[in-house]
Amino acid sequence: MEEIEAINRTHTKPAHLLLAGDSKASVDGLESLLLKAGASRSENLGKNCQEVLDEIPGFGRRSFCMLKPPEQKPAAPDGINSEEVHLLFLYKDPSKFIADRIAVEITIETALRDWLERTSEVLALTRRKGSSMTLLNADSALNAPVELIRELNLRLSLQLNSAGSHSRQSESEIDSISWLVARYAIQQNQAARLALSELEARSISPGTDASPVSQVIESYRNSARANKEELVHLEKEKELLALQVKQLREELKMTFDAKQDAESTNQQFAKDIDQLRNNLHSVESELNQTRREAESKVVHMAREIEQLKSDLRWTSIQLKDRESNLENISRTLSWRMTAPLRWTLDLFSKN
Repeated sequence: MEEIEAINRTHTKPAHLLLAGDSKASVDGLESLLLKAGASRSENLGKNCQEVLDEIPGFGRRSFCMLKPPEQKPAAPDGINSEEVHLLFLYKDPSKFIADRIAVEITIETALRDWLERTSEVLALTRRKGSSMTLLNADSALNAPVELIRELNLRLSLQLNSAGSHSRQSESEIDSISWLVARYAIQQNQAARLALSELEARSISPGTDASPVSQVIESYRNSARANKEELVHLEKEKELLALQVKQLREELKMTFDAKQDAESTNQQFAKDIDQLRNNLHSVESELNQTRREAESKVVHMAREIEQLKSDLRWTSIQLKDRESNLENISRTLSWRMTAPLRWTLDLFSKN
């Protein structure tokens, strides 16, 4: 610990600041903060400075940028010398890192092991770099920008302006239970406790801890208030739903009664239709019987007509024969000679 305090007291004024970290959002946030405080971007990286980047653990090399503090001379044409660079490395709050891993259903043991592996690499780099590197707790630093600028000015003899700095919230909210579980897991693991102690000793952590127990309790209080308000809202919704259910029951009863009436009417209609069908069948039977009788009578009458026609033809033939016979008789001599006698007989018969 004495070695760490000695290193913290022997920081020299850097010509350039190299920002790196395990979260691009954190690096971007610190870059924006330092640019507002008077720093400027520096793009001309030299070979020696590239060597500093190569030392950074793999997850930190993906998120970095180079800044020049105010009132510093421009870099040489061949780039920035690594001796002029001070590395500001942002790491995620350990409890939050583990809590985030737990939230995506990673076991506590695996999350703790991942954090120890990353932290070991960062601490190893910090021991090698000594006074040319500063660790920053990203969550607490970005939530207390004024204190962070003041601490950087003090430790690195910079002239950054904190007037334009404003507080900002953490990148995301975490589940309080997961945070407490992560905090407890670190305290129960000796290697994790030692790593956390060294990490905090070598770090600048302005402001308060990103997720203290008091904030967890306040979070529960806020949650309780929100739940109470939601309960009141739900009670109102319950009353409204009860009224709607009552109305629906009345409508359902009316619908059921109407359905019963309709079914009764339909049954009566069905009976009437059956009766009409029976009547229709009876009428059809009678009509068929009448049709058969009429057809029989027509046939019989047709036969009688044919017989009468035949008789008429026979009678007509006989009549013609008789007329012919009479005509023949009237032409005979005897018929003409007896004509006076017949006349006399007719005269007497009339008297």
